[in-house]
Amino acid sequence: MANSPTLHAVIFRIGALNCAAPAGIVREILPRLPATRIPGVAEVVEGLVNVRGSLLPVLDGHRLLQQERRAGDEGAIVVVEVAGRRYGL
Repeated sequence: MANSPTLHAVIFRIGALNCAAPAGIVREILPRLPATRIPGVAEVVEGLVNVRGSLLPVLDGHRLLQQERRAGDEGAIVVVEVAGRRYGL
């Protein structure tokens, strides 16, 4: 077991699903922020949020993965960087 590869991940929940993202792509975790809806985009795109002066597109993980929102769940935004671009989930 000493030679086993190690996976570092950020674990989070979307609805009833336990999810994981490789820690290397997670930049930060933010409290839920109000998103400005973008007309004409897919329903899975929640909108844009302003993070320290930069606009961050946020995807709605519940719609994306077809999961019900849990009652009382405040939620958070997991900011990931993929191919040089940042997204919120």
